[in-house]
Amino acid sequence: MIPPDESTLRDLAAAYALGALSPEEARAFENYLATSAEGRREVAELRETAALLALGGAEAEPGPDLRARVLDAVSASKLRSLPSAPATLEPRRRVSPLVWGALAASLLVAVGLGLRAERL
Repeated sequence: MIPPDESTLRDLAAAYALGALSPEEARAFENYLATSAEGRREVAELRETAALLALGGAEAEPGPDLRARVLDAVSASKLRSLPSAPATLEPRRRVSPLVWGALAASLLVAVGLGLRAERL
């Protein structure tokens, strides 16, 4: 069996703190912890966080009128009309052939300069 590298072991810190590793993974991780102060610190922080989450109180239940208020707010927003488009919109102007010609000439000049620079 190939021993895991340090980055893989660091990724296992949360699972180790929660006791979710297999016995082989736990042994490998404990060997890593024996030589890594950073790993021990991370596991201690993760265990502390897990303990705080476990001590958290029960979540407050929403009041019975919450559903009615939410449904009223949704139905009120559905009744609002969408703003109409302004009547002052101008139709798109067509680009003149002169502009297209200038763009094509610029493109040809850019390609020509690029080829010349490549030859130099």
